[in-house]
Amino acid sequence: MKYTGRITLAAIGLAAIILIRILGVLYYSYPIYHFPTVGLIIFVILVWLGGKYDKVKFYSEKDALTKMYNRRFVIKIFPKLQALVDRRNEELCLFLMDVDNFKLINDTHGHRIGDHVLQYISNILLKNTRKNEVVARWAGDEFLIIVPFVDEKSKEKIIARIQNE
Repeated sequence: MKYTGRITLAAIGLAAIILIRILGVLYYSYPIYHFPTVGLIIFVILVWLGGKYDKVKFYSEKDALTKMYNRRFVIKIFPKLQALVDRRNEELCLFLMDVDNFKLINDTHGHRIGDHVLQYISNILLKNTRKNEVVARWAGDEFLIIVPFVDEKSKEKIIARIQNE
């Protein structure tokens, strides 16, 4: 995960432990070479809590099945993207894709196969888009691609790349 909760809380914990240690030595005659058992326990707890924060953050922005961004993330990020594109007087392109007959796949072959189909499609979409493009699972079998700073030629290339796969 690219989230930094563990790093942030570990840094805060380490800074707090060092500060408490310095204050303890200066004002309370605490022995400087005494092993910081309590500080180590607090540090481990903070690293664990940071990991839990990272996990919560990940699942609030990503779909658990496809590992793509989810609708909540798109709703949060879209106004910022739109404002950025408007400031630069550029275009923003939205592609909405729907899996044809997906209900039939689920009903005929079961939800496990349907999940594999969604994962396969999401891998294709993620593999054929660039870093500045937002790819998200919009609904059950619908996917959304947001492409900022695009021209007509690029739109056709994006569609062709995905259709070829």
